Order: sequence, then structure tokens, then C-alpha cells
Amino acid sequence: MQIARSIHNKGFVAEINAGKGHHTIQLTKIFKHVYCIDPWISENVFVSFVETTHRLTNIRTMIMSSKEASEEISPKSLDFVFLNLAPNTHYFDDDINIWLEKLIPGGQIGGSGALVVRQGHHIPRIVCEDGTWIL
Repeated sequence: MQIARSIHNKGFVAEINAGKGHHTIQLTKIFKHVYCIDPWISENVFVSFVETTHRLTNIRTMIMSSKEASEEISPKSLDFVFLNLAPNTHYFDDDINIWLEKLIPGGQIGGSGALVVRQGHHIPRIVCEDGTWIL
């Protein structure tokens, strides 16, 4: 999680598509508060998330879509947005645009996932050895 450690302010982060909670654990060690956002369509994945994160006290679990969760979070309130979503999916640009207004000045968007760069799409500017990236 090299990218998250590089963020200067370590207050609030939104993790989009928290899945089983593997990145959640790392994010809670770096940031004061983590919004864990995922519609958790698969009950098995949600059960794994709960088992992984049940002892964490600095998370808020939000069982909803990225767009729905963004409506509950104030503009300019996040230091970092972490997308567990490959940039080659059709949701990538939508999520970037939805979450940009939620960042404090100087806040960052990054994530994890395979990179496929296409003309007209946001292009990660830093890619780390651990597979994380930042725009």
C-alpha cells in the first residue's frame, strides 16, 4: 500500500469496492477513518469482509453503490479515495468524476488493479511495485 502511505494528510479515506476487506486493514493502519463502500452483491464476500474487519474501530461500512455513498459524504472532506476497481472497467471514469469533489485541496485518488490505458480516460501518473497507482 505504498500509494496510501505517500498521502500527506491521514484523516479520512473512502475505499470503493472494499470486497473482503484486505485493503481495508492496511488503510485503517494509515488513516484515522475509513469509509468502506461496496454493494456486496455476494453474501460470501460480505461475510469475509465482516470476519476480516470486525475488530476495526475506525471504519464505517456502507452497503451501497459508489454513487449512493458519495451522496452521503460531504464535499472536500476526504484526504484520499482508494478504488479497488481496475481502470479498464466502465465504472472507472464515473467513479473518478463522482469522488473528485469529495477530496480536500491536495487530496488524491488512487487504487489497485490492472492498468489498461485508453485514449480519453484518466491515466495513472504513478504506478508502484505493489500494483497500486495514483492519478
